[in-house]
Amino acid sequence: MPAAEPHDARRTAATCRSQSHFFSTVQRMHGHIIVSGDDALALRIIAELNNAGVTVVKVAAAGQLEAAGVGAATAVICVGDDDAVNLEIALLARKANPGVRVVARLANSVLREAVAIGNGPGAILDVADLAAPSVVEACLSRTTHSITACKAGAIHT
Repeated sequence: MPAAEPHDARRTAATCRSQSHFFSTVQRMHGHIIVSGDDALALRIIAELNNAGVTVVKVAAAGQLEAAGVGAATAVICVGDDDAVNLEIALLARKANPGVRVVARLANSVLREAVAIGNGPGAILDVADLAAPSVVEACLSRTTHSITACKAGAIHT
């Protein structure tokens, strides 16, 4: 299992020369945001957070939450394409830090509704619900957003 990976301009995996240096760096962080997922949505969220000057730690599995500093994190964003992984990370993050803001992508409406009840700070999102209005607006020429793909998978609007 790969280690949780800091993902921002100030602390990147390249600057963490050894695993022990990485863990000591994460342990000193406070107020960072943890992001799970490796698809286009997760990468776009990481890029937007980096642009906002936020320190981001990327994780691939729930077992990496402690190493990623979940106890001192401001938020945990679970946006992978697997509902089970997103749910596991969201629930374990909430258990480890009851005050952390948890934002999770869940496609299954039954899971979304069950998790949203009494979940604490955060949101349970359906990407289709969020994207549909923008798609309709673009099709009806009401609003357009130009999207340009750039090097290294970055997307600029």
